[in-house]
Amino acid sequence: MVGSASRKISAILDPSILKKRCDVDCGNINTIHLERRVNASDRHLEAIFIGPSGSREPEIHELERLILELCNTLQKVIILVDGINEAEQDDQRLVLRFLNAFQQSQAVIKLFVASRPETGVPSFFSDGQLTHITIRAHDTRLEIEGFINSRVEKEAKDGSLTVCGPAVIDKIKNVLKMKARGMFLWVDLQIKAICDTCEDDETSDRVPEVLEKLPEGIIDIYSHTLQKVLQKRDEQVETVKKIFKWVVCARRPINIDELHDALTITTGQRSWKKPSQIFRSSTVSKLCGNLIVFDDFDGTFSLAHHTVQAFLKSPPKTPSLAEFSMQACQADHYLVAHNHWRF
Repeated sequence: MVGSASRKISAILDPSILKKRCDVDCGNINTIHLERRVNASDRHLEAIFIGPSGSREPEIHELERLILELCNTLQKVIILVDGINEAEQDDQRLVLRFLNAFQQSQAVIKLFVASRPETGVPSFFSDGQLTHITIRAHDTRLEIEGFINSRVEKEAKDGSLTVCGPAVIDKIKNVLKMKARGMFLWVDLQIKAICDTCEDDETSDRVPEVLEKLPEGIIDIYSHTLQKVLQKRDEQVETVKKIFKWVVCARRPINIDELHDALTITTGQRSWKKPSQIFRSSTVSKLCGNLIVFDDFDGTFSLAHHTVQAFLKSPPKTPSLAEFSMQACQADHYLVAHNHWRF
């Protein structure tokens, strides 16, 4: 848990990111190099990431001290933190206590933290230091509607919904707007499911039926999606189960080549085997009902949302979904190759 908190804080300190920020801020005219912004005693910042010790994971206290010292060399600092509620509770407290330390900094620091109410963010900051804004489902109605219009129209123009006529497109928009209840993730997954249906059928004939049977909540979507996966061919179902287990249990996000290799691993295997199946990243997402997504920026796979992992690790709601249950004791079977496969 501490490790994941370290990675979150490490992202703030990545020298390449800091260097890019400085280049942009200065318009590439009077570039302020990172080396000139920190004094000699702080040069081990680079050592943590690119030096001989770069392979080790930094300690929390190292990252805290380095970020605070770096902030003190700048005139103004703006920090945006989103999704703290997606971390484990211990990690949430570690990060929030660290953010609280910014109140003692000599620099002018503006901090924006977005999270769900149950995280208790205000309790970590002094009175008068925090402006608290609550956003409810009805507050996002216009944003949700704009998101739906944009996504559906894009797919209708040059995507999977080109087979839909204007009346069907309008129906898709209206039903999604009516049932969204402020859930962007729900809308995103439903649009992807509708697009997959049109792509598979090469017609919009089944769209009204899909719209009529839309799952109500996020957990209902996960159950419905995995039930549909179980209707695939047996070998595809086995592949999907392996993909979920590797993505969930891997120590870091894995890329497409690593996933191909991982899918070939069997119990007792002693040597590398050439992958028998090669997938495109979009195929992997579609196979898994879009509950696994591909990040074009860093080329890795991850779950569509942190609640997918919680769903997979919780007791199955129906016996048929037990095949996808991800209990901690099962992880060892899929991570047994860690000593040789650095996932």
